Amino acid sequence: MVTYMGVGYKLFKPIVKKYSRIFNDLENSLKIAKLPYNVDEYFAMFLLTEVLAFIFLFPILSLILNIFLKNLAISFVGAFLISLPLLGGIAVLFHIYPSQIYNGKKKKIENIIFFATVYMSTISGTGSPPHAIFNIMSKFGEFGEISKTAGEISKDINIFGLDLADALEHAAERTPSDNLKDLFWGMRSTITSGGDLKEFLDQKSKGFAEEYRRKLEQFTRTLSLFLEMYITIVVVGTIFVLVLTTIMSLVGGFSSQLQSIQMIFIIIGLPLITAVYIVMLKAISPTEV
Repeated sequence: MVTYMGVGYKLFKPIVKKYSRIFNDLENSLKIAKLPYNVDEYFAMFLLTEVLAFIFLFPILSLILNIFLKNLAISFVGAFLISLPLLGGIAVLFHIYPSQIYNGKKKKIENIIFFATVYMSTISGTGSPPHAIFNIMSKFGEFGEISKTAGEISKDINIFGLDLADALEHAAERTPSDNLKDLFWGMRSTITSGGDLKEFLDQKSKGFAEEYRRKLEQFTRTLSLFLEMYITIVVVGTIFVLVLTTIMSLVGGFSSQLQSIQMIFIIIGLPLITAVYIVMLKAISPTEV
């Protein structure tokens, strides 16, 4: 089956082999983000995207500029110059995309690790063997990325025949979360030394609980600040703009134009600003898993 990556690799293979080292710093991020590409394949997709973007942007920009400038040569030069920063933006997006996935997974793990640790401690207290913790947790999607990681540990044990210590070591190396990494290494050490796993998990859950409490307090303060900003900028600002434009329409006689501006602001601008606020709050919320 022909794939986007395959087309890019076939077209740009010589360039990929020579210059893919530019993306070598993404190797670890690609693995942890679980993107199904190595550095060469990812670089090939980047090159193909740049070429297609240029093929799409250049004629459109040239046409638009020629409408205003009435000079084809200058329009071509202008379109080329405008295309360069846009292509640079695509390069930046390709470079940061794996790290964004990496950081997203890390944030989701940090938000749920307290509850997952409490659950693991509860299972451990029932007398179940340690590997059963991950078999059970992998079936509960409520723990998000930790449930997926538990499924990988369970697969390493049940399918690939690794013992629990080695499976935990592999999971610790793959996870983007320092807290989860420390938890897995601690569990591995406790299991191999014959320690009390439930006591260890209880202690870790207390530490995670304190950290989660601090996150909630910080989020509450931030939420309060965002609420004040929203009321001041969006609610009061909207009323001020509507009143001001209404007065201007009465004085200047541009009622139809100003009414159009008011409608655009209310129908498009206000929902857009509100959506941005919601996205920002969602991004910093410690409950996002």
